Amino acid sequence: MNDSSVTNSPSSASPLPLAADIVACHDCDLLLRDKKIQANRKATCPRCDAVLHITRPNSMSRTLALSLTGLILFIPANTLPVFTLEIMGLSTTNTMVNGIVLMAKGGIGG
Repeated sequence: MNDSSVTNSPSSASPLPLAADIVACHDCDLLLRDKKIQANRKATCPRCDAVLHITRPNSMSRTLALSLTGLILFIPANTLPVFTLEIMGLSTTNTMVNGIVLMAKGGIGG
């Protein structure tokens, strides 16, 4: 077969949509082309009316605020006492970091 007889021109083939351009409905598995939707709107499936996507106002600033809050609360959550154990008048208090160190010394957890 001669190589010149095979043509692969882009105009002769229909372009296939990329995987990023297709959205599947979570309920009925209908494949739809992904479209940009306006703020404060929702995209629904034309077959079953399931909600595909909802835009929320200020979603980036909300995400940033929650991430910073989690980062700030991470330090006291790991350094403040988690539990206190009192047995026969003897009391011991442990933190998350202290528990990890004790488990490592005992050979638990790799």
